Amino acid sequence: MLKKILMGFLVLIGMTVVCLIGFFAFFMITLQTTDFQTVPSGKINPNIYAIETGIANFYLIKNGKTIICIDAGNKAKSVEKDLKNWGIDPGDIKAVFLTHTDNDHVGNLSLFKNAKIYLSEDEEQMINGKTSRFGMIKNQALKREYTLVSDSEKIRIGSLTIQGIKAPGHTPGSMMYLVEKDYLFVGDCLNLKNNKVVPFFKKFTMDMETMKKSIEKAARLKNVKMIFTGHTGYTNDFNKAMEKWK
Repeated sequence: MLKKILMGFLVLIGMTVVCLIGFFAFFMITLQTTDFQTVPSGKINPNIYAIETGIANFYLIKNGKTIICIDAGNKAKSVEKDLKNWGIDPGDIKAVFLTHTDNDHVGNLSLFKNAKIYLSEDEEQMINGKTSRFGMIKNQALKREYTLVSDSEKIRIGSLTIQGIKAPGHTPGSMMYLVEKDYLFVGDCLNLKNNKVVPFFKKFTMDMETMKKSIEKAARLKNVKMIFTGHTGYTNDFNKAMEKWK
């Protein structure tokens, strides 16, 4: 009897391992065949820098001595080099605002040791074990203290004002950030294609219909000039990009 139980247990473990290997193989193939269109690291305007980390971009906003980041990108050694080229010390980053907690958006958090971390109150479920990202796969805990942001909440960091805008769909707690009323940082809440807003890649999105409603909500924002995405670059014409969603 004990031998049968042991054999059954080993078979179960074997099947689990095979399933996990299959999942990760499928996931890697999906990543390699997805049309990511990141922009190279560099200065976009006098105050905003794009940082490329493989398949993802994150952004740095500098206003005088106040420096913040929107997301932290995929883990990459090139980030320190980029910052050094721009004369920026990672220790001077005051805050990192996370659009969500997928690994390609939080990978470099450990680099910003002095930064205060912010994320949507609805995204906490993705890192505390309550909600799975893909099947049995869950996002990892941040291993950092963080502050939760509610919808429409405005946060003042030095000379910058950042407003959180809940935009669920990609994940339940995805959040856009409106900086100084002009610049909308969306993470994976939407994509840009030919400078037009489209939904994010369906295969990575947890709730597509909810995402579309979030895009419609974003389209109602007033006086926004630019949109910055996590994987498909940016546009300096918010109104034209959002025409379909108004």
